[in-house]
Parts: sequence; structure tokens; C-alpha cells
Amino acid sequence: MGAGPDPARGAAPAPRRRRSGFRLRDWRMGTKLATVLVIPSLAFLVLAGIQTRGLVGQTTTLSAFAEQVGIGRQISTVVDRLQHERDRTAGELAVLRRAGADRDAAVAALTPLREATDRAMAELRAAAAPLADADAAWRVSYSEALEAYDQVVSIRAAVAPAVLSSDTVLSNYHRSVAALLNLLAEPSPGGGRQELTEVVLRYVQLSRVKELSSRIRAELYAAARSGRYEADDQVTLSDLRAQQLTALGAFRVAATAEQIRRYDRTSVDPAFAAATRMEERTLPGGAGPALLDATQWWAASEQRQELFRQLESEIVADAVRQADDASARQLRETLLVAGAIATVLLVAVLISLLVGGRWPAPCGSCAARRCGSRRGPAADAATAAYRGPPDRRDRRTALGDRLAGRDRRAGGGVRGGAPQRRRRGGRAGDDATQRQRHVRQPGRRSQVLVERQLELLDDLEREESDPSSWRTFSSSTTSP
Repeated sequence: MGAGPDPARGAAPAPRRRRSGFRLRDWRMGTKLATVLVIPSLAFLVLAGIQTRGLVGQTTTLSAFAEQVGIGRQISTVVDRLQHERDRTAGELAVLRRAGADRDAAVAALTPLREATDRAMAELRAAAAPLADADAAWRVSYSEALEAYDQVVSIRAAVAPAVLSSDTVLSNYHRSVAALLNLLAEPSPGGGRQELTEVVLRYVQLSRVKELSSRIRAELYAAARSGRYEADDQVTLSDLRAQQLTALGAFRVAATAEQIRRYDRTSVDPAFAAATRMEERTLPGGAGPALLDATQWWAASEQRQELFRQLESEIVADAVRQADDASARQLRETLLVAGAIATVLLVAVLISLLVGGRWPAPCGSCAARRCGSRRGPAADAATAAYRGPPDRRDRRTALGDRLAGRDRRAGGGVRGGAPQRRRRGGRAGDDATQRQRHVRQPGRRSQVLVERQLELLDDLEREESDPSSWRTFSSSTTSP
């Protein structure tokens, strides 16, 4: 016949539930706190990284844009020198085609102009050296401009002997100027920067107006030096004038009110107006286009081109200033955002270190000590024996020590109370047997109670944030 459970030993402890890493209630408090802190921190770092990367990209783009706009001063200088050389070459070619032409005089007249163009090109090469890592589109345009200029240098040798036609020689100059103007229009501030795009468009349109004026000067100077118009000269001049009016209208649309006023003041300048009046005499009319005096026309048109050059320099300077300001503002914004992010991270790390250095004892130990102080000697014994998560052998050793102390205290109580019970007519029997029975029963109850307290402490260690564990612990400690 099987023996039933011994009431003295109490109910058997509930089986321990295995810890699962997939349930939040089984996570340790440190793991939960780390999760709460790490996930928002990682999200902040990802968003901050994306924002910083975008700002750095914009800063890099605007910095390159400012450099490319700044080099526009050297480009416009090369274009101006090349226009001067081309227009004068057109007149000298017209003379060299006549019999008995003084070729040495033509070469002497062109040599200082060629040297000035070469110096301007050398300055452009030096200014463009830091832009070796510029975007691919700008580098391609720059390479095309250099290649076109090299063709001009090679064609110069064919001017004095006049072995090539004027159209062949001058077309190389036209191609080189066009390549430089394309390079002048290449800077791009990126998307969403329409105001900076218009900054580039303004000086490019004015440069095209100046180029078409220079082309008209070359045609009229060549006709003046040769003493006659060629068959298709009037068609060419009419086309150039129409293109000039179109370019001037585009400039007025893109330019600011102040820049339009500057152009209007330039166009009424006496030197500018004198060249314009001379050019109007060459327009087709009833008596036909007039031939201009070559020397007078060159002097008047040179002054007009110089006025164009001054206006062009001012508008390019405006563009450079605006590009530099935009780049500087973007750099400041990027530094401020990066500094703010770094400050937030630094403060967060310092606070974490400060709070972590003052972290209190584990919640399970504190709870056990509080419960032990309220529940009596057995809970005190379990709390004193609990110093974190010891292994099973340490627990049994601590349990044996506590039970031995319990036996001694219980034994003392029995020895002190036995004579009194005998005097009052207590139960008969051997004193040693009675004392042993009275000692054994409290010891067994204490053993069961301590084991239950140890099991509960293990659960508290795993489930420190579970409110139901506190109710379980409270009900268990109050049970006999």
C-alpha cells in the first residue's frame, strides 16, 4: 500500500519552467534594457547617417560647382583672346590672297595676338589642374576644348602661306570657341537649385551675344581688307545678326533687373553706339551694303568688344560670388548638422556611462531580501543563502548550514520546554525520543520551506519584470 504524501513535508515544489529566448518574459532585465536602448539608438544612427550622407553629397556638389564657375573667368579670357586672334586672322587672310601681299607684315601683326592667346590658355590649364577629379561631364568638355585649341595651334602655320581657304582656317577657330563656351556652360549645381542654374545661364547667354558680335566683326573686317563682299557674305551676316538678336533676348529673360540695366548702360556708351552705327551701314539696302574702312572699323569694333568684355566679367563675377556663397552656406549647414549629431551621441554615451556606473543591485535580490524581512526566519534563511545565481552544490551547502542552525535552535527550545511539559502531565515516553521527534518535524518543515524559497528566487531571477511572479512569491511564502 503506497504511502501518501507526508503532510509534514509540505507540498512538492512545482517543476521549474525552462527559460526560452523567444519569450520576452524570460529575458533578463539587462537584456530588456539593452534592447530598449539599442534599437532606438540604431534607428537614430541610421537616419542620422542618411541625413549626413545627403548633406555631404550636396556640399561636395556645390563645392565642385563653385570651383567650375570660378574657372569661368579664365575660360572667358581665353575666349576673348581667341576671338581677337580669329577676327584679325580673317582680315589678314583676305590680304594674303592678293598678289604681292606682304606675308611678313601679316605674321608680325598676328604674333602678339597668338602669344596673348597662348598665355591665357596656359592660365586656364593651371586653374583647371585642381579639377582633375571633377565630374565626368566637365572633364569631357574640358578635354574637347583642349583638343579644339590644339587644332588652332596647328592651323596657324597655314595662315601665312595661305594654302588653305579662309573657311577652313576660320572654322577651326569657330570650333575652339564653341568648345570653350560649352565648357563655360557645363557647371551644374545639382537638382533643386534652379537659381544657381540661372546664374550660369546668364553669363553663358551674354558670352554667346559677344561671340556673335565678334563673328560679325570678323566678316566685316575681312570684307574691308579685301575691298569687296563675297557672294555669300550677306547671307552669313544676316544669319549672324538673327542669332545675335535671339541670344540677346535669351539673356534678357535670364538676367536680373540690375544686369539688364548694366547692359542698357553699356549699349548707349558712345564707343558702343559708334560701332553699332558703322555696322548698320553694312545692312542690305537700296544702294547695297557699304564697305567700311578697315582701320576705322577695327578700332570701333575693338572698343565695342572691350565693353562687352567688361560686362561679361561683371556678370561672371556675380556668378562666382553667388556660387561661393551657396557652397559656404551648404558647408555650414552640413557642419552644424554633423556637430549636432555628434553632440547628441556624446551626451547619450556620457549619460549611459553615468547611469550604468550607479546601477543598483539586481531586482531579484532586493525583492528577496524585502520578502524575507516580512515573511519570517525561513525566508531570512533563504535570502541570506542567496547571493546571486549559485550552482546546486552551493545551494545545498548553504541549506545544510541553515538547517543545522535551525536544529540547534529547535533543540534548545525542546530541552527548555520538556521539564515543564512533564510537570504538567505531558505525554509519557523516553525524553530522547520525544526530543528527537520534536526536532525532526520543524527541521523537515524548514527544509521544505527553504527549498521552495530557493526555487522562487530562481524564478525571480528569470522573471524579474513579470508582475505575476511577485504574486506567486507572496502566496508561496505565506503557505505553511
